[in-house]
Amino acid sequence: GRALYAEQQRRLARLSGVDSTDADLFAAAIDATLDAMLAQPDADSTALAAAMSAALNQGLAPMSTRGRTTLGLTGPGYARVRDSIVGFLASPGFRSFAAYNPAADLDALVVPTLMLYGAKDFQVPADLNAPPAR
Repeated sequence: GRALYAEQQRRLARLSGVDSTDADLFAAAIDATLDAMLAQPDADSTALAAAMSAALNQGLAPMSTRGRTTLGLTGPGYARVRDSIVGFLASPGFRSFAAYNPAADLDALVVPTLMLYGAKDFQVPADLNAPPAR
């Protein structure tokens, strides 16, 4: 789930008009924020939010002003956006998603299974999901 989410964010940034360098930096910032989350599985919510916010701030720093502005990651509203991102990523549902790797469950299937995906689907990118599905 984790790698997929970072890739989704990279693709969403590109769809928003961010250049490829800034989109890559944004995905890396999200990945660093997830690293901070996973490194402290038992941290209280305040400490976890602080660590994740610091990781996100540091990860976004190399982005261009244009890229950050396009994604709403500048100005007086930035703290609200950052807190929203961190809150979502730290939620129990997302933490479970990020930790889950469906490979073992898929390997256990012993019935014919139809998996559908499309080349233009940025939420479930075919180039990431087709090889493991085979």
